[in-house]
Amino acid sequence: MPEEQHEKKFSRQETALRPGLWFSTTELAPGGDLSVRHECGAPRIDFGFVLSGEFTARFDGLGCGRVEMKHRSGMGGIKFFGGCRTTVSIPADTQALVLHVYITPPLFRSLLQNELEIVPKGFLTALEGKTSEPFMRHGAVHLGVRECVHQALHGASRGMPHNIFLEGKALELIALQLSWLNARERGPGRTTHLSPRERKAIEAARDMLVADIASPPGLVELSRHVGLNLQKLQHGFQQQFGSTIYGLLKEYRLQRARQLFDQGDMNVSEVAWHIGYTNISHFSAAYKRRFGILPKQYLKSMHSGRPSSPPMRAACPC
Repeated sequence: MPEEQHEKKFSRQETALRPGLWFSTTELAPGGDLSVRHECGAPRIDFGFVLSGEFTARFDGLGCGRVEMKHRSGMGGIKFFGGCRTTVSIPADTQALVLHVYITPPLFRSLLQNELEIVPKGFLTALEGKTSEPFMRHGAVHLGVRECVHQALHGASRGMPHNIFLEGKALELIALQLSWLNARERGPGRTTHLSPRERKAIEAARDMLVADIASPPGLVELSRHVGLNLQKLQHGFQQQFGSTIYGLLKEYRLQRARQLFDQGDMNVSEVAWHIGYTNISHFSAAYKRRFGILPKQYLKSMHSGRPSSPPMRAACPC
């Protein structure tokens, strides 16, 4: 008897922030193969971030020719084209979560004002309509971008205006990706080339590292498990995630601590133990360096503040 195919569940939500600026989240639950078509009318700049899943996007139409791009978890990029049709193909049993920040060219230019010189020439040429070629760049996102995406998806803290918070995060993501684009286009630097196999191995090491943040594997075990020598693994983390191995682990721990405080079910000591800190003073100092407030003070402010009702919540697997 053939195996029953269940329909893949697809949901898309857009949140307008101001005229010319909006968030979009797309979430897919596992099911059968899915092909989604979307036609873009008015020109817009797309800052996209893949939080989970692996899929293929094909772009074709006016001024776009036909371009095919493969996307996977931990990647992000910038796209700009007009009058283009997009077809996204998602394989069966794939779960995906994607965040987009869209901004219109007039608003983008008005926000930059006299700082347009920071925009790489190729991007600026496309924005000014001096070429029919689309502008498309994508690659692994760094830790600061992951953190910002995580905060955007999980919403404002209690007592904080949600729309203002989201607009701030949208503009922060645009600024971070422009910085990434500048480094990519103008500063070639000296980076070690990573093969597709090595990139997958480094992603596997990241997943293994954060699977149990309270008791993670050591560097030697991590290196042996994914089949990369320690130097290649360390350089790969820096290149792919913009962080050292333990820097990334620490960030995951502190972000998880903030989630637990937001849930309000644990005190400071319980949270510290849950994420792998055995010394409460060390945890408090690390938390304050990261978020600018002691965990006890943050927890107190959570209890005294009013709950917000953010319309855009999702689990962030990045």
